[in-house]
Amino acid sequence: MKKILIIGKGKKAAKFFSIFTNQRFLCLQANTELEAFTYFEKESIDLFLIVDSFTDINGRHIYEKIRKRSTLPIIIIFNDEEISDVVRALRGGADVCLIEPIDKDELLARTEAVLRRSRII
Repeated sequence: MKKILIIGKGKKAAKFFSIFTNQRFLCLQANTELEAFTYFEKESIDLFLIVDSFTDINGRHIYEKIRKRSTLPIIIIFNDEEISDVVRALRGGADVCLIEPIDKDELLARTEAVLRRSRII
């Protein structure tokens, strides 16, 4: 079973948690940056999903910190349409950036694709 660390909180993070657990992924959820890196150090994570809808985590830069420590796939979900943020995230280490609203099937397909490319599936 593949393990996804969902970084974010609130209804949006809960929605993605539900989507992935219904597809037989094992999900962990970090509500703070400290919690995210604690999970990262203690758990065998296969993919990071960063939900850009939180206030106490600098989501637009946490992917850079993750990328410095790991080559694991990173998917970022933005809740606005700033193309400069998407470009910055992709250049900073994100593998996939999606803008809300997101089609569930597309999210799952992109997740499978990045896991396949990283040879985790």
